[in-house]
Amino acid sequence: MIAGLGISSTISPGANLGGTVHVGDRSWLGIGCAVRHSIRIGSDVVVGAGAAVVCDVRDSVTVVGVPARVVTGG
Repeated sequence: MIAGLGISSTISPGANLGGTVHVGDRSWLGIGCAVRHSIRIGSDVVVGAGAAVVCDVRDSVTVVGVPARVVTGG
């Protein structure tokens, strides 16, 4: 369930949102990613396809992997 979806954000097909998730502005959640309950995804974030997000993600970064880790950005 999306508790908040920012302006111009995209949730790709097959993304699994495990409960209340907040997504900031201009963020993109890739195909088949998984986001745990009560997670905040910041603005200008890219979540790679198949990534497993288990903790909050700060603004302006790209995260990939299982578990998701920052690979680019501030």
